[in-house]
Order: sequence, then structure tokens, then C-alpha cells
Amino acid sequence: MITKLLESVKRSLVSSYFARVVVIAIGTGVVIAVLVAAFEKFTVDVLADQISDWPMMWLATAPLFGLVVSAIILRYLTGDQSPATSDLYIREYHERHPSLSLKDLPGKFLAGAATIGMGGAVGLEGPSIYFGSATGLGIYHRGVQWLRREDAQLLLTAGAAAGVAAVFKAPATGVLFALEVPYRVDLARRALLPALLASAASYTTYVALVGSETVVPFLGDPAARLGLGIEDLGEAPLFSEVYEALERLSDAPSVEVVDL
Repeated sequence: MITKLLESVKRSLVSSYFARVVVIAIGTGVVIAVLVAAFEKFTVDVLADQISDWPMMWLATAPLFGLVVSAIILRYLTGDQSPATSDLYIREYHERHPSLSLKDLPGKFLAGAATIGMGGAVGLEGPSIYFGSATGLGIYHRGVQWLRREDAQLLLTAGAAAGVAAVFKAPATGVLFALEVPYRVDLARRALLPALLASAASYTTYVALVGSETVVPFLGDPAARLGLGIEDLGEAPLFSEVYEALERLSDAPSVEVVDL
């Protein structure tokens, strides 16, 4: 009886569908790692290094200039003029037919690079999550004849996990983020295996391309990790409250100004 059960499990694991999901998830992770590595190289080593030699007066205006360039890029090179990145992953996860498009990715790439490379107060993680989720969904659309309808959501999640795994060099963090963030009190359990495979492939490829240096070097000290954890414990709720308040403000009805 036990032998037959094990054989049944084995047959299901080596099924053609399972093999396709494994191969596609791993390939997705590799592609996303290359894309995130290119984005980091262009943004940090090219743009940021170039403006670091500017006179102080120009450096002070660089973030504003980056935002203007980013807005122009989003307006003319993408169909989605929203500056949102990681928020789009959460929104698309709950859509019946996710619509993130690879054709917007070059524009989002350049807009993100202009904002961050010119000194904008954002990090690489937002664009990396967008690149990952858009790439995962794009790969689904190109291989839809070999996949099921529900696999769109699986590859969207796997792509987001791979983006986080690469940019933070932390595959476990990528999986937890992608599975937990779309919900407040639940997990996207069905996407666990694709997310694990994509994150592992992404992390391995990214480290091979960029190196294994930690993102925050001083965190090798246990005392530093403890201190940063305690600080974040106090600041995170405040940050969330401020962020949600700003979102509510941006969604409020606009007030019409009448010229007198």
C-alpha cells in the first residue's frame, strides 16, 4: 500500500505539467536576475557615479531633474503613466486577468533609473519587484499554450519573489514577500513551489553576476542587527500610517479653483 502511494506521488512529480512549471519558474528567475543586475549596474555604477562629480549646486537639483525626466519617460514611452512599481504587483495579483505588459518595461526601467540614479529618495526594490512580476506574467502570456489559466497568478508571484531575492540577495525574503504581501492575513500558498524555484534561480544568477557582498555591510555585527531591528520595530508602524494617510489624501476629490 505504501509502495503504491509513493509510486503515485513520484508519477505526479515527474508529470509533464510539473516539469513545465519547474523549468518555466527557474527560467523566470534567471531572466529576472539578469534584468535586475543590469538595472543596478546602469543606475548605480553609471548614472549615480556620473552625477557624483557634479558641482554641489547641480547636485542639489539633481533629484528634481530626475523626477522630471522620469515623468517625461512615463508619459511618452509607456502606456501606464503611473509611477507605481511594487504597488502594481499587489493590484495585479487580485485582478481576474492581470494586465502588466512587457512593452512598458523599457520605459519603467529608464524612469526608475532616472529617479534613483539622480538621487531620488527611493531604492532599487520597487522597480525590481515590478520587473519581476511583469516578466513573470509576460513569460506566462508567451507560454500560455503549455500552462493553465491559474498559472498567470503563479508566475506573477514567482516573478515578484525573484525580483526581491535578487535585489536583496535573500531568496527566503523574496518568497515570504511575494506570498504574504498580497494579503494581510493569508498566504498565496499555491505559488510556494514556483516562488521557491524562481527565487533560488534568481539569487544564484544574481550573485554570479554581481557578487555575494551583503547589501548593508555593517549588518555582519550581531549588535548592529539587533539595534536596527529595534529601531525598525518602532518606525515601521509610523511609516505605514503616514504612507496610508498620503494615499488617502491622493485619492480625495480634487477641489476646483475658481479664478476671481
